[in-house]
Amino acid sequence: MEYIVKFYIIIMNIVYFFLKLLPTQKKITMLSRESDEVPVDFALLEKEIIRHDPSYKVVLLPKMLHKTLNSKISYACHMYRQMYHLATSRLVILDTYCIAVSVLRHKEELKVIQIWHAMGALKKFGYSILDQPGGSTSKMARLMKMHHNYDYVLASSRNCIPFFSEAFRVPPEKIVVKPLPRTDLLLDRQYMSKKREEILRAYPRLKNKKNITYIPTFRKKSKIKIEDFVNKLDFNQYNFIVKPHPLMSFSTTHHEVIVPDEFSTLDVLSVSDFLVNDYSAFTFEAALLDKPMFFYVPDLKRYLKERNFYIDYHNEMPGLITDNAGTIIDHIRNNDYDLSLNKKFREKYVTVNRSRSATADIVDFMFDVIGSEGEKKPNLCSDHSRDL
Repeated sequence: MEYIVKFYIIIMNIVYFFLKLLPTQKKITMLSRESDEVPVDFALLEKEIIRHDPSYKVVLLPKMLHKTLNSKISYACHMYRQMYHLATSRLVILDTYCIAVSVLRHKEELKVIQIWHAMGALKKFGYSILDQPGGSTSKMARLMKMHHNYDYVLASSRNCIPFFSEAFRVPPEKIVVKPLPRTDLLLDRQYMSKKREEILRAYPRLKNKKNITYIPTFRKKSKIKIEDFVNKLDFNQYNFIVKPHPLMSFSTTHHEVIVPDEFSTLDVLSVSDFLVNDYSAFTFEAALLDKPMFFYVPDLKRYLKERNFYIDYHNEMPGLITDNAGTIIDHIRNNDYDLSLNKKFREKYVTVNRSRSATADIVDFMFDVIGSEGEKKPNLCSDHSRDL
């Protein structure tokens, strides 16, 4: 397998050598393996880039890589499309690991910015979990040059810089404090109100009860279990929404449970009165919206051993931590929660500039990077932001 991968990388670099002979265009390319749909952060960036400079072309290339043979073949072909645009772009934005970005030798003028797909760094990833059950092997990381070739990485706060530095193995000076574009939507009352109306039209029964949304994080092996909630919840008073990670398939025979697949997790937050989480990075988004949170973690001991966290999970998570669904329901019924924990959490981990758009701030930085051409180094601390 190792020799096959090495051979394929050699072939890629040979093809890429000739692609790099093509002229560089006024083009920005965005790559993602998180979804086959355009991520919301990319859509916001595209709109702002065009507003900032209409002469630039924006290319969006989202494509998931699944474990099936057909998916792997399809993605292998897709990489050659990525390679063409890498060879002819001035800037590439990515929100996940991208094989072509890491293993190829790029033109000197191509700049690469990793914005990552999670608002902050909660559970460990990348080089932080090398040779652990949830991570890659050292051998594969070396072979695939995991997270190589990044010029800059975005982070949601200064307190997250050490986490991203460790995960990507990039020096702290390459990490820029700028929350993701989706921050603008979360703080846009008009947008969230519109999404709420759309969801309520699609699911009218969400109107007259309190809505509890369960957002379990991605797990490679275990399945989503909701029986404890279903058996103990009073559906005359509450609705129960399940919004799993996009990489997890979920279905249920419980007709009371709502699974709004056609809406994003971010949008579902607009109708959520209470959130049940575990290790999902949506904790950061929920904290921005000041939603009461509860953390249902029956597998916490195993998760700490196999994956672990960057933050002090027991002492910093903004809500009740328990392995008992009934305890969570009791706290919700009694309105027993402390929203001051949200404020403390977001002030430490999500730095927001209320005076200007997060998307515009990132795009200004992008054009500073493109325009530097090795002469003007962008000011990594120029956000002048203040905490919420």
